[in-house]
Order: sequence, then C-alpha cells, then structure tokens
Amino acid sequence: MTVVPKIAAVAFGSHAALSFASIGAGTFFTRSRAKWPSSSQALSTPTAHQSNICKIVAGIYSGLGINPTLCTNDITFEDPVALCCGPAEVVEAFRALRAAHPEHVVQPRLHVHTDDPYSAVILMHQRYFGWLVVHSTLHVRFEPTGHISGLEERWNAVPLLHTLRPIRRLNGMLSSVLTPLLVR
Repeated sequence: MTVVPKIAAVAFGSHAALSFASIGAGTFFTRSRAKWPSSSQALSTPTAHQSNICKIVAGIYSGLGINPTLCTNDITFEDPVALCCGPAEVVEAFRALRAAHPEHVVQPRLHVHTDDPYSAVILMHQRYFGWLVVHSTLHVRFEPTGHISGLEERWNAVPLLHTLRPIRRLNGMLSSVLTPLLVR
C-alpha cells in the first residue's frame, strides 16, 4: 500500500470514528433532554427576516441544500459532529445531508427567545435514514441583508461542549474533503 492510500484510509477512519462517536454522544448519551423553550418565551411578532429564515431552514433540512448566495463569506455551521467554516464547507455539509434522507416529523417552527432581530431559534423534529429521530434547536445568526452568518444545531436542545470544538473542526474539514468522494 502506498502512502496516499494509507493517508486516505487514516483520514476516512478518523472521520468515521469521530462521526459515530459524536452521533452517539449527541443522540444517545446526552444529559436528559434540555428544557424545551416554552411558547411564553417567543416574541409575538417575529421580523420578516426571522420568518424568512425559518422557511429557508425548512428547505435546507428537507434535503434541498443551501444556496451559497444566502451565505456570508464567514458563515459557520456547527453541530455535535462537525464545525464547518466558510461557504464551501457549509454548502457541502448540507449537500451531503441528502444522503441521510432527512424528513420533518414536525415542520420546523420559529421560536425567538431574544429581542435581537438578526438571530432566531428554530425548533426542529427530524428523522434521518428512516429511523433516527432527532429533536434539536437550530440557533441561526444572519445579517441585516438576510445573509446567514451562522447555524448552530443543538441535538436534544443540549448546548454544544466547547471543549470538543477542535475535534468538531477537524471532522468538519475531513467531511468537506471526503463527502464529495463518498456521497453522490
């Protein structure tokens, strides 16, 4: 075996191990589900941008991907598995999501817990691969222009462990290189 296939095998093995460990930690071994936000915390009148972001997110999480023209140049996407930085990595992450056959168990709904008109929290109840059901809160940041600058998905509404951020970043970089080769 030459050096390049060995490096590829190590990269793929590392990516698979990090992904499976993160998925397990994020879905099966989390603390009891964090308290779901109550409707009394929601703003009574979301901004037009917040409502539009919810519609965009519903499309992204149904397997349509994300249009790169909706992203800022410094967009990030972070979940318990990966931290993707920049439009290319984020667009690839959501392109690859199609392979998981995402579907809404319940249509994503806007839940705004802050008076910041350029952020939103979206409550999601998704199914992947036909059997893996995930409740999550998606914290979205966007610019006054409506361009998305950040997406942070918290499975079971549990905040992400910042101590694992370097591992998620490594997995995000590996994903952006490997998923184009593995997911058509």
